[in-house]
Amino acid sequence: STGEQKQTWQLPVCVRYSVAGTQERLCTLLTASEGEQVLNGASRCPDWVLPNDGMHGYYRGRLGGQTSSVKLIKAAWAKLTEPERLGVLGDLQAEVDAGQLSLEEALSVVPLAAVQTNYRLAVAAIRLVSLIDRRKLVAPSQRAQYEAYVRSVFGPRAKQAGLSVGPKDDENARLLRPELLGMVGGDGNDKAVQGQALPLAKAWVQHRKGIDPELVSVVMGIAARTGDVEFHVQLQRALLAEKDPAQRNYLL
Repeated sequence: STGEQKQTWQLPVCVRYSVAGTQERLCTLLTASEGEQVLNGASRCPDWVLPNDGMHGYYRGRLGGQTSSVKLIKAAWAKLTEPERLGVLGDLQAEVDAGQLSLEEALSVVPLAAVQTNYRLAVAAIRLVSLIDRRKLVAPSQRAQYEAYVRSVFGPRAKQAGLSVGPKDDENARLLRPELLGMVGGDGNDKAVQGQALPLAKAWVQHRKGIDPELVSVVMGIAARTGDVEFHVQLQRALLAEKDPAQRNYLL
């Protein structure tokens, strides 16, 4: 970038904190690269501090000293709004990506987010856990343990969601289902999900029906990852014959 690296911006900063169950809000304008804000209303060390109240600020929050983002999430979770929960989980992953927080410590908050009905919160939990596999942190001797962990955290919800879309499903359910199935059937190596996906995929390849359109990609992905030789031969033949680009994407 050709921009001036030493240039600073004025940044509104609002924090919220709790002392003995009473919440207070404090705002200031950060005009330099560093600043300090005294919690004047705190008679003792706060129970928790949220660096970005309401997640309205254009900045990441990171707590240091004797506290941490993990401790904040565990202590304040019940008091946070959904945007705030999503924001602190985003801050958490940013710390992991920057090497400022261990993935092991970050994973301790996954059970809080994994059970949420809000699609974005549950997916944030899935993204955190999937970092383990994407960063090649699972040794072959630990693979079964990792798969069991994935199934224990996300398996019950994936089983509840199922491989079909129901008429009463709301938007959250419809968006979350493929994420859960992909995680449990893929990373979790769940035999039940795989066993349901394969015959659905075989039927879809043959007749182009039998799977809800929003689930075709994830079901085909699970089947391709775990399917038998017969299925892969079927895929190759279908791919050679298919001319429609959209259909070919599902077969690849």
